[in-house]
Amino acid sequence: MAKLSEKYNDSCIKIFEFLKLLYNDEATYEKVTQLLAVNYDEKMTTAVLLNKYLNTLKVFGIKIKKKNHKFHMLNSPFKIPFDKIDLQSIMLFKNSLNLLSDEKTKNKLEELLSSLFIRFDENAKTYVESLDNNSYIDLSFFYSKFETQIELCEKYIKEGQKVEITYQEKNKPEITLIGIPVELKYYRKKICYVIHSQKDGFNTEIPIDKIINMKQSCQTVSQGLSTTVVYRLKGSLAKSYKLKEYEYLERSEAGGSIIVVNKGEDCDILLSRLIRYNECCEIISPKSLKEKLRQTIDRMLSNYDN
Repeated sequence: MAKLSEKYNDSCIKIFEFLKLLYNDEATYEKVTQLLAVNYDEKMTTAVLLNKYLNTLKVFGIKIKKKNHKFHMLNSPFKIPFDKIDLQSIMLFKNSLNLLSDEKTKNKLEELLSSLFIRFDENAKTYVESLDNNSYIDLSFFYSKFETQIELCEKYIKEGQKVEITYQEKNKPEITLIGIPVELKYYRKKICYVIHSQKDGFNTEIPIDKIINMKQSCQTVSQGLSTTVVYRLKGSLAKSYKLKEYEYLERSEAGGSIIVVNKGEDCDILLSRLIRYNECCEIISPKSLKEKLRQTIDRMLSNYDN
């Protein structure tokens, strides 16, 4: 009887280990069969042994699907009570993935969504199926409608040249703005072109559906101006640093350093600030600004050669 209890205990532990692999999306055929075969003395084929555990999970309402030599959990024994607002937000997020160009980021977010979907209860599944995706949360129609204009905006951002834009808001006069294209911002059913005005130092968000005309300006960009600068801040500065206008945090690193992205700030002004951070700051890109900083430091050091 003791041996029988020990065998049952071992089987229960394997069930939980199997569930752990499924939740972590690590349930490859090789890992699962190796797990289930440990300490199993009876003469039983792998297929029969595997079906035994799959049927056990099925009894508890857990559905498993095998695809490309890997097992996937289609539902979870643990449900999250999402309300309608939660579900609408999740589906909006899901449909917005089509706008992402970075495949790595897109795949990571799809994994996150999959982990949420398996935790839907039956009411959540029914509600999600009833949502009218085309009229409520599908953003692809808006992207397609302005695809050519978006590509032109992205082209101007990469080239970093000044643009002259004429646009008109509803019931307002036409406005012509000359500035540096910074980025495209995606909102729900609205895409804005962010333009940095060197004259007043502010960024203006222009809905692309309000743009009447857009062309590269004959005015040249100030030599000190750069669209995007990326730098690493280290040590105590990284811990206490407060993001400035034009900046956002790209990521934190294991050693405590942070990567900051600066878009739109005049490079001469930015450089004079970064140089004060001494060894706590490292410019990552662009290379031209790294070289400019090095030359500035060399000129400073030359004052002390004699």
